Amino acid sequence: VARMIRHLGRQQKDFALGLLSTQISSAAQSSQGADVFAKVKGLIEKMIQRLLDDAKAEAGHKAYCDKEMAETEAKKAEHEEDIEHLDSKIKKGESSKAKLTAEIAELEAELGQIAQSQKEMDGQRSEEHAAYLEAKADYEQGVEGVQCVVAVHAPQHLSALQDGDQGVERV
Repeated sequence: VARMIRHLGRQQKDFALGLLSTQISSAAQSSQGADVFAKVKGLIEKMIQRLLDDAKAEAGHKAYCDKEMAETEAKKAEHEEDIEHLDSKIKKGESSKAKLTAEIAELEAELGQIAQSQKEMDGQRSEEHAAYLEAKADYEQGVEGVQCVVAVHAPQHLSALQDGDQGVERV
């Protein structure tokens, strides 16, 4: 029996079966003549119970792993939805950015045109102001000239008018 279990343990590469075959051999040698089969039966029952406990623990672990995998898959799906939502927001933001960049370029071009027009108008205004100042000086000289003439000739004309309109013809 020990040889068969040892051979099965080697085929299956199961350490527990090899250990059981060693325990059976040792039990058989130590209890010569006594109820060897009862001892072997006890060892086999312990081995079966331990295998059942291991299987139960493994089943519990598998159930835990399955539960965790299901939760992970659900979270993964949720995160993928979040990623898709955020990707769409990013794409929308990029399109808005491109649109705003185009609008900024257009507005900057318009501001450039306004600045150029303003510069031209300022130049024209400066020329007109210079012409006004020159004309003003001429007008002021003309007014001063007229005032001088009036100042010089007004007394003569006034005295002539007071003398009775002698030689002044009225129109």
